[in-house]
Amino acid sequence: MDLPRAVRPGNFRVQPLGEGQVQIVSYSEYAPLLLPAVVLNLLPYFEGRTVEEARQAIDEQEQTEIELALVRKLLDFEILVEDKQV
Repeated sequence: MDLPRAVRPGNFRVQPLGEGQVQIVSYSEYAPLLLPAVVLNLLPYFEGRTVEEARQAIDEQEQTEIELALVRKLLDFEILVEDKQV
């Protein structure tokens, strides 16, 4: 899976849907992404770190694993964007 070395949270809007779900709109109003709300709490881990460093920190500090497929999906929807400064 081809991923950038480092990513950071992009610009998006969040609408809570209840029952632990959120709808996120980023690049297009017509392409919202439904996610568990807990995923939003994981996005700051990507700020200033490589993808692997962020995944390791999430695993260690949150006792949860974020799959590379989810990182790819968040990139596809521009919830995460490439960070060339890391």
